[in-house]
Formats: sequence, structure tokens, C-alpha cells
Amino acid sequence: MTDDRIAARRFWIMQACRLAALCAVLAGAYALAERGWNRPDIGTPLLLLGAFSFFAVPVLLSRRWKSR
Repeated sequence: MTDDRIAARRFWIMQACRLAALCAVLAGAYALAERGWNRPDIGTPLLLLGAFSFFAVPVLLSRRWKSR
């Protein structure tokens, strides 16, 4: 694979990770909302895991890919 194709593939993988994390954050916020599911036992972990995934996973992936 050429370098351009590898870079494009990695870019879209990172964007997919961010989109999945954003969906988790929104689901967690909806679960915490009083008009939503009103389930803090589900909403809090979803919100925290989504926030971690949105910010930390792309950084960890880029560091791993940088070393290769």
C-alpha cells in the first residue's frame, strides 16, 4: 500500500473512533437527562467512556502508528 492510502485509511479509522465515542457521549447524556431514560447507572459510564474514547483513543492510536 502506498503512503497516501495508509494515511487516508488511518484518518478514516480515527474519524470512525471519534464518531463512535460521540454517539456514546450522546447516549450517556440522554440516559442522564430527566426527559430521557433517566438511568444514571447506565448514563454515567457511557458518558465517561465516550469522553475518554473521544479524546484519548485517537492520541493512543497516533502514537502507536508513529512508532511503526
